[in-house]
Amino acid sequence: MLSRDDEQKLLERLRALGRPAAISELGDFGVHGRTLRRWLQRLCDDGRVRSRGVNRGRRYEFAGPPAPAASGPGAQPEAALASLLAEVRECRVSGRTAEVLAQERARRLAPRHRQAFLARARAALGRGPE
Repeated sequence: MLSRDDEQKLLERLRALGRPAAISELGDFGVHGRTLRRWLQRLCDDGRVRSRGVNRGRRYEFAGPPAPAASGPGAQPEAALASLLAEVRECRVSGRTAEVLAQERARRLAPRHRQAFLARARAALGRGPE
């Protein structure tokens, strides 16, 4: 679980770097790398950190204070879809890479939201239903 102290340290390191950074550039937090990636993803979902790229090319940067929380039963999938579309536009990724990103984001959602999210993501990306 991401404690307030760890969260502040992580955000402070990203802010101090002032540029997109790989996980290896962030230093040691005394946790497994997968845990650190999970923390960063949670901060990305909150809008406090931005990520660019995929897999080993993924970089993280400080984005500012948290975005206001969305409400309603579909809020989490809506936020994930908006984040996905912003990343696709920003990185100008190909259709296949965008599909992989959509599937990765869908795995992070509650099972009841996954199919609807993927259908909406494919439609928004111009790939249509499969």
